Amino acid sequence: MKYVHYDEVNGKLLGWYDKDIHYVIPTPNIEVSDEDWKIAINANANFIDTTTKTLSVKDFRTAEELLLKQAKDINNAIQNHLDTTAQSLRYDNINAIGKYVGYENDFRAEAEKLGAWASSCWKVAGQIEADVQSGVRVMPTVDEVLAELPVYV
Repeated sequence: MKYVHYDEVNGKLLGWYDKDIHYVIPTPNIEVSDEDWKIAINANANFIDTTTKTLSVKDFRTAEELLLKQAKDINNAIQNHLDTTAQSLRYDNINAIGKYVGYENDFRAEAEKLGAWASSCWKVAGQIEADVQSGVRVMPTVDEVLAELPVYV
């Protein structure tokens, strides 16, 4: 038999113990069969419902942490979208266009066009963020944001 030590307040798992190995098993704890322990380990269980003694996976991040993660994912997806578009035109990434603006060269017009498009994408993203922060709209998914961005033509 195994024992799971958990946080009394939120049910978060704090450690697994076995009487054959550990002399001291911290409390609070609940006894768990070897089979349930294996299932929980394989599922990466991190939570126990102490009423039903059910082990499961729970996201303990706060609403603010989840929103920050989603915002970061959206920013990364936009940056990837810009980089992929620039790469399709043989630039290393969207930032590489900076080498071709501000002086006469064969790539200047294309680089400036890409730069203006990238700027308009970030402007849309900024408006979406402002709308979310002001409560005008809920946080969109990555795909929803990408669908709202201007198309490069």
